[in-house]
Amino acid sequence: FVLVYNSPQPLRLMNALIEPFIIALHEVLSNAFRALPTWDHITIRAARTMRAGKHYMRLTVAHSVLEPATILFPRLHRIAITKRDRIHIGALLAGVIVRDNGGDVYTDYDGHKLYTHIELPIVS
Repeated sequence: FVLVYNSPQPLRLMNALIEPFIIALHEVLSNAFRALPTWDHITIRAARTMRAGKHYMRLTVAHSVLEPATILFPRLHRIAITKRDRIHIGALLAGVIVRDNGGDVYTDYDGHKLYTHIELPIVS
């Protein structure tokens, strides 16, 4: 995978947010590697962003998908996903954990790549 962060300022999470961040990132990366075509790679971009006067770290995981189920992308980290074998709740739990800690997880799809964004408050 490729990690991109072009800023001289470090991104520092509060200690209490490190575990929720790791849980969410693990779930997002597990799903990304599972959906990843053999000819593609995963790109992770880190950035600072500001919402309502608060600073956040945004980590964006981008990759191609073999079978885009675009109907799920806007709700991916907000609902359990029902498949033939069972109900999948990993993405839902990652979203709940991050939102409970003042952040958000959301997904975009541009027709080519899936972009999953994890945002958590940072020490400014």
